[in-house]
Amino acid sequence: MIRVAAALLLWAACSSPSHKPALENAPTMPTSTWTIKSGAVGPLVLGEGVPASMHDHLERTYVGKMIADGVAIDGFELAEPAVLVAFADGPFAKHDLDGTPVPPLDKLRAEAAAAVRAKHPVTRLFVRGAGPRTERGVGVGSDLAALRAAYRDLRVNAQPATMGEDRCAAHTKELPDVGFIFASCDAADAGGKVLRVDLWMPE
Repeated sequence: MIRVAAALLLWAACSSPSHKPALENAPTMPTSTWTIKSGAVGPLVLGEGVPASMHDHLERTYVGKMIADGVAIDGFELAEPAVLVAFADGPFAKHDLDGTPVPPLDKLRAEAAAAVRAKHPVTRLFVRGAGPRTERGVGVGSDLAALRAAYRDLRVNAQPATMGEDRCAAHTKELPDVGFIFASCDAADAGGKVLRVDLWMPE
């Protein structure tokens, strides 16, 4: 009986708000008002710094990783909406460019957060969850039929993988720096959904 009571006390303590994962307690953004348009997702604009209202939790949500064919990026991940925000001249990319060994990411977090707060420009945006939509109402979770109904000039092409199973992209001239990403073009033709919406700075 004592053991059962102790177990119940432990469960109650771990279920209290103060023991929730840190990201659950992070502030959320008003995603219903976020629009995907050429060069921007909501308040995040390619070529500009990250708004100060998003500077909390940068250290915790920092990521440094390789994408596509060996492209090093630094960024941070929003939980709500699910967006990976990549920025210029971060510490992970610097080490890759210099050819120096990359230290554990925990040792780069403070430097990366300082770079964002110093207004290093946003270079790429990866919308990875529902919420943000284009002005024509499509985004993550839309299918190819919805994209074609929204954009008559839509073109669909196979592409090399960027982050894994993402080998097909749909584009429209109306949004020249936006790609609607599918697992494959066969999956898109079979009714598969948009997995991600990517925006990038022009080369």
